[in-house]
Amino acid sequence: MAYYRVKNGGTATGDAGRSATVGSGSFATLGAANYYNDIQDAIDNSTTSPVAGDTIQVSDLHAFTTTNIITYTNVAPSPFFIVSVDDANIDAARTSGNRASEICTSTSNDINFFNNFISGVEFESGDNISFRDTNTVEDCKFTTLNSDDVAVYLAGAHNSAFLINCEIALNNTNATGSVITGGSLFDMRGGSVTTTTGGTNQFFNVSADNGGATISMEGVDLSAVTGTIYRNSGGSQTQDDTINIRFDMCKLATGVAFANEVFKNQFQRLIATRCSDSSTAAEYQYHAHIYGGNVNDDDSIFRNEDEPFTESNQKISYEIVTNADVSLGSPLWFDFPILR
Repeated sequence: MAYYRVKNGGTATGDAGRSATVGSGSFATLGAANYYNDIQDAIDNSTTSPVAGDTIQVSDLHAFTTTNIITYTNVAPSPFFIVSVDDANIDAARTSGNRASEICTSTSNDINFFNNFISGVEFESGDNISFRDTNTVEDCKFTTLNSDDVAVYLAGAHNSAFLINCEIALNNTNATGSVITGGSLFDMRGGSVTTTTGGTNQFFNVSADNGGATISMEGVDLSAVTGTIYRNSGGSQTQDDTINIRFDMCKLATGVAFANEVFKNQFQRLIATRCSDSSTAAEYQYHAHIYGGNVNDDDSIFRNEDEPFTESNQKISYEIVTNADVSLGSPLWFDFPILR
């Protein structure tokens, strides 16, 4: 097990920024000659490359900016750990509100992740932030600046991104949270989508071809998305493949739409439970956007004999609205929710 130290301004070459022990004290005590200038520098230019079980310790005051492509190539199947640590105590996790940050200001160069495990780092791009292979990120922030930028770009065959308590900052009205193709997976637990523009038009702008897309979001604050959450996919029976989407306990903006196209295949389903702009009403919210139509909760029509929901004391029914695609041979179907 080895440790690699990173902070902008570092001048370490070879294995000068590598240690066999976790170390202690501050980056100032280490001195610039004993830490690398950026994360990619530590991965690509150390004499002994990091392997499974190793850790890259990045100062929480690290602030690296470049116009070049940034690529973090980890090892599979067990990646080394990239983590933001306290600048004053290298052996401790960051304790302040600071995150280490790496920024690519170019509008034509991406930030690329290959099979990474990262905690506590902010990434900002003037173009896309691309995820290949399997990536797990915790307590990170992904910021895009321009209208055609994508914060979590999952293009290609069978890639996956697992986000835990992360922030996706879309600082342009027309920026996109994620694009997913090729049977890739987007999974986000906790965290939020934010914006400096007063709202974004979309989060997912997807072409679910070449294997489709799988999406799971649980406990995510999506209230910054004021247009459509899942946009421009599902309306082509020949182009769009499997669409499997699940939202649960997500905070929404008032009037936001879940999808803007009618799903045209039986294996395309978007299910949202307990997602609302109101915490009081969240427990009984249900929406299914599926082949053949939609299913929604209705709190104005219900049987008095029904048991109310615990927190809201609300009774509901489920309204099913079918479209012209439904037939005896291709019915609308859904799993009856059990939310009490």
